[in-house]
Amino acid sequence: MQVENDPLKGVLRDAGVSGAQVTGLMEGDLSLGSQLSAERNLALLMADPLGIQDMITAGHRLKTMSGASRALADWDRDLRGHPPPGWATLFAGAGQAVLVGPAAGAVRVARDLEDRFGKSLFGQLSTAWLDVSPADLLHGPGALVSDLPDPDLARIGLDPAGGGGFGSLLARLAGLLRKRKDAGQGARKPAVVGQRCSDCGLYPVLYQQPARRCQRCESFHQQGDKGMENWDKKKLAYLSLDGTGIGELLFACRSMTGYSRLSRALLAAFDRRSIREHLVSLGVDLKSCLILVAGGDDLRMVMPAGVRGNDVKGAFELALLLAEGVEERFRHQLARLGGSEDKGITAGTGLVITRHLDAHDGLALAWKLVRSAKVHSPDGTSALDFELVSGGTPVTSELAAFRQGRVRKQGATRAGALHFQLQMRPFPLEEAWDLLKTARSLLEDPKLGRSTLYNLRAAFDEDPLEGLVLAQYLFSHTSAGKRWRARLGLDAQALGRPLDHDSWSSGWLYRKIEDERAIGYSGAGAPSTWASAVPDLVDLCGLVMAGEA
Repeated sequence: MQVENDPLKGVLRDAGVSGAQVTGLMEGDLSLGSQLSAERNLALLMADPLGIQDMITAGHRLKTMSGASRALADWDRDLRGHPPPGWATLFAGAGQAVLVGPAAGAVRVARDLEDRFGKSLFGQLSTAWLDVSPADLLHGPGALVSDLPDPDLARIGLDPAGGGGFGSLLARLAGLLRKRKDAGQGARKPAVVGQRCSDCGLYPVLYQQPARRCQRCESFHQQGDKGMENWDKKKLAYLSLDGTGIGELLFACRSMTGYSRLSRALLAAFDRRSIREHLVSLGVDLKSCLILVAGGDDLRMVMPAGVRGNDVKGAFELALLLAEGVEERFRHQLARLGGSEDKGITAGTGLVITRHLDAHDGLALAWKLVRSAKVHSPDGTSALDFELVSGGTPVTSELAAFRQGRVRKQGATRAGALHFQLQMRPFPLEEAWDLLKTARSLLEDPKLGRSTLYNLRAAFDEDPLEGLVLAQYLFSHTSAGKRWRARLGLDAQALGRPLDHDSWSSGWLYRKIEDERAIGYSGAGAPSTWASAVPDLVDLCGLVMAGEA
């Protein structure tokens, strides 16, 4: 996703913008006023695939997924380097794209992109476009018709009555595209007669040898990395990472140049090449990481739970490093291009470690964890949510149902029933690092064994207060507990104080929950609810053992 100035300037000149006006238009120079033409002889086009994850993971074999991922990367690279004749690509990543060109060719270009995407990636591409004038590119649309509610538009500085510069055009276009995607524009249901593909199970078999595959899976299987065939699939980690509020950031751009800077900063943060360079800098073998989606503000990967690198032990630590790297690269690139050094991004990260889920279910659960990290983390922070999925664990459609056993627990106190949530997830990255260090310290302590940790987890399941008593006792008698006493919220007078004492509002042993959405309580009459990070700590010990064994 790189803005090539010459093609863009050429498109603007062909639309009647003089050489002296092109730079001012791109920079958002409002002094141009009425000098720019109001003739809508340009088109701003946006494209987005339908069900990108389902498209990549439809084939259940890692080699087939690798081939689909490579085909998507080739699509993005080709669209950036070779846009349709007479057009300029402003953005291309993870199948999404924004282009500008002559209005007379918008229908043809849109249909051509949809057809090419279907033939090369066997997926469906939704497109939408707006006929715009050079004046619209500078000032924005006369009225903003979008799926975004008026309060959301006001929050990012857009007036529904019009104006707002180039970013407001993008907001309006995104609303139109969303309606087309919701309506299933371009969607095709395969009709299967006879045998189904042994890989995806969706399409009819066309290639009997060496395996019964459909045209789609055979094509991707041929493109896939041969190293995937020899992967140790006993325990895999599924990672999903997604930027927070990126659309709002882009819609708030007042000029095409500002959009260009933000887009190129996103490329530096999320593009496949950038992610691979970051992995190399960490000493991670690229053959041990399968990047399925990288681009826009999205990253999805599959890797062994025990992935290794220089000072990298396991998938949990690598997930934290990747999340931090996205923030750092975005801010650095934006500052290098002349943007605001204070403008940064945050992201939600989901990590699943399992030996029982296939890639489709593992990535689907990781995406639900991303949503949890973005919704329930403090504003302005990146956060991580995680799960260790054992055999027989049902993966339901809702994360709340999946975690039902960890919420709405009650413990008996003299004051009555105490509502408890047996998790504090998600964690801001800083707390996640501390939690990881604590888990490693506990596992290294000779006084604690696996059975002790499992018994501690079981005690919380029986009665949260019994779990608190046991946790305080165990941690206060171990070297790990002494080193991390402050972070765990331990105190000699712990059980002699009321549970709602102010001094206990920030410890890991238990913490008062202000945001009750995660456990289903709401309204003024909602009971006070507490959460403990000790079950999280025990689960993370399991992740560490899985990743560092």
